[in-house]
Amino acid sequence: MAQLPLFNDASATPKKAVAQPSTPAAPTLPTITQPQRLPAGTSWHLHTVQGQELGYLLKRSRRQSIGLRVNEHGLIITAPTWVSMAQVHDALEQKFAWIVRKLLEWEERLQQLALGKSQWCDNGSIPYLGVAITLKLDPEAFTTHFSGNHFQPNAGDILTLPLAKDAQSSRVQDLAQIWLQDQARHYCINRLNYYTAKLGLPYRGLRLANPAKRWGSCSSDGMIMLNWRLIHFPVAAVDYVIAHEVAHLKEMNHSPAFWREVEKLMPDYVTARNLLKKHHPDTLPLL
Repeated sequence: MAQLPLFNDASATPKKAVAQPSTPAAPTLPTITQPQRLPAGTSWHLHTVQGQELGYLLKRSRRQSIGLRVNEHGLIITAPTWVSMAQVHDALEQKFAWIVRKLLEWEERLQQLALGKSQWCDNGSIPYLGVAITLKLDPEAFTTHFSGNHFQPNAGDILTLPLAKDAQSSRVQDLAQIWLQDQARHYCINRLNYYTAKLGLPYRGLRLANPAKRWGSCSSDGMIMLNWRLIHFPVAAVDYVIAHEVAHLKEMNHSPAFWREVEKLMPDYVTARNLLKKHHPDTLPLL
């Protein structure tokens, strides 16, 4: 998180007029809308910066400086309780170029994962194994149904949910995520069995979870935890995390010997690892 000192309105006034070079055009903000669900302890605000309307979430805290970060909710500003809104606005003005750059980088990452167009409604789309699949709400359907190959989906494959066309987005999200978690379990078990057989060592069990800090872990007793939100990523990225944790069954460290085991399990692991380096579990916008 970027750390800013508190800002004062005082600015030096030039003693005489000096011809200034032409000012480059202000960078263009990507579209930011108010989240349907505000994170706990935040409030939504709008402020015009360099002629552009910037929406942001404000969170008050006991910290001693103003902090800025960008995640799935957009721009979040954390400020001490005693800081005025004028000082917050000063921070927006002074860090505007940084804000635009980070928002554009975030938008690009979402598009790479097919996350940018996620919509919890009829004909909305969500990311599944690296492609955007389409949601269809059908009140006459008896169960959730997927039209494509569960582990080799194509863009545009349809996930039918037994819901009314005008069902609330939260209900659509809940039902879709039940299906996503079920697919994550089936896929991870399948790949765990493949990689442990390749390694020649068994694992004790699988636990799917939703941690904010990691994609997976392996305990000394052979219990493997995987973040079920990996199901949004392309197959290669999911397989890399699974191969990584399976390699820990033999090497409980990150020594050169460990990485040799990973390479034996997945020779092209570097590409998938680099993809995941651009993302952090707490930045996925779907959960």
